[in-house]
Amino acid sequence: SIWTGFPIKVLNYLAAGLPVVGCEGAVGSAVNGDSGVLAEAEPEAFARAISEALERLGQWGPIHVGEAWQIEHQVQLYERMYRGVLSAWGSRPEIQTSADIF
Repeated sequence: SIWTGFPIKVLNYLAAGLPVVGCEGAVGSAVNGDSGVLAEAEPEAFARAISEALERLGQWGPIHVGEAWQIEHQVQLYERMYRGVLSAWGSRPEIQTSADIF
């Protein structure tokens, strides 16, 4: 759907090495020509994208989740956001960092 937030399932498919067909607005930041096919948000365009992906079966190279979507990077972004919120409230508790977790 082009009306929802970022679909996490797309990252799961990419992490599993599967190509993705999606609408430009919904998954455009994670899917490129090496990891799937993007289509305009119209049924005919989406059908063409599916056909293109099927024609390329067996020709897809290694598919990976982009670095910006790796869990380590995402944890750092969440930590930064939470620290900013806590700082705005004047509270600075000791919080474990992702370096301690990973």
